[in-house]
Amino acid sequence: MTTSGSEPDPRSRDYSEVDSPEKARLLVQSGDLIALMMLPEEFGGYRDPRNIVFVPAFVELLKDKIDNGPVRRLVEEGRVVEYTVSPAYAGKCMVPVSLTIMATSPEMMAHYIPIWGSGLDPRR
Repeated sequence: MTTSGSEPDPRSRDYSEVDSPEKARLLVQSGDLIALMMLPEEFGGYRDPRNIVFVPAFVELLKDKIDNGPVRRLVEEGRVVEYTVSPAYAGKCMVPVSLTIMATSPEMMAHYIPIWGSGLDPRR
């Protein structure tokens, strides 16, 4: 799998060896991963380890489009008041295979972001 140009698609990478916060932070330092806030500051999130996931940079772009597009519209219209992001992990890996974004109450909206490995399986 490749993206535009000759760089490999980041979804094809195997992150299973990233099994500790230290290994994840090293990949953040090298630019292979970013530390992403699940609940963004504009929605009341804090820079707290419980609100951080380590993901490839493309995930931030996808999540930002969801958060600042349909989620923001529904919040501004009063159609949703609750927001959660649920990471799914494979084994001890610190890089989630997917994120599920839910905006609910009274209406409901869900978005799934596949990241790597089993998260890419449409039969999930």
